[in-house]
Amino acid sequence: MTKKLGIVTFSAAVGRSYKENLEKVFGDDVDIFDFSFENNNFDSQNIINQIKNLDTILISTYSQYEMLRNYLTDDFNVVIAKLTLSKKGYNILKSLTDVDTAMLVNLSPEMAAETIGLLYQLGFDYIKFIPVYPNMGKIPNIDVAVTTGEMRFVPQRAKRVYDLGHRLIDESTIVELFISLGLEEYLANKSVSEYFDTLVTYNIGVEYLLGKSNALKTSLMLF
Repeated sequence: MTKKLGIVTFSAAVGRSYKENLEKVFGDDVDIFDFSFENNNFDSQNIINQIKNLDTILISTYSQYEMLRNYLTDDFNVVIAKLTLSKKGYNILKSLTDVDTAMLVNLSPEMAAETIGLLYQLGFDYIKFIPVYPNMGKIPNIDVAVTTGEMRFVPQRAKRVYDLGHRLIDESTIVELFISLGLEEYLANKSVSEYFDTLVTYNIGVEYLLGKSNALKTSLMLF
């Protein structure tokens, strides 16, 4: 019997992105359904009514899990997503060697803060990211804006805009989903390794910082 996986996000666009990626990973073994708080004014109870017959649900942030947890029964298999960047997005950001301050634009204060935390974990702590989101009071006077797939919210005043693409579901979450669905044996599928090849792991941030440290040591030795 085909397994059923639900994805719960705030943004409908993010949900569609996750669904497209997971359909490539799982192929025909899993039917995937996406639900968003943004779409059709869904509230917690409406979402629960639609996901109650699914085998597993993937929730994109812990705050959304908090909104749903009072409606969840013990038989729900819940996975909270851990996210990373694509290698393409990582390389875009790595190329910004002349940037020391940038707006980080996302659709809420929480998601902007989460994304900033991720970028710092990946080694970009030499850039000061200022969170920017819809309906905030005063937009900072900064020329550079970085976003993860939320171009619609980038302030017009930004002169340079870099879209890193939506954050991606990381390796550990993919493994957790396979286990939750009882499909561990499919982790060896080529589709899984191909998806993993598109991701940046947290180790790359450590490697990048070590590389910078070694380069600095080498330059100091020249004096």
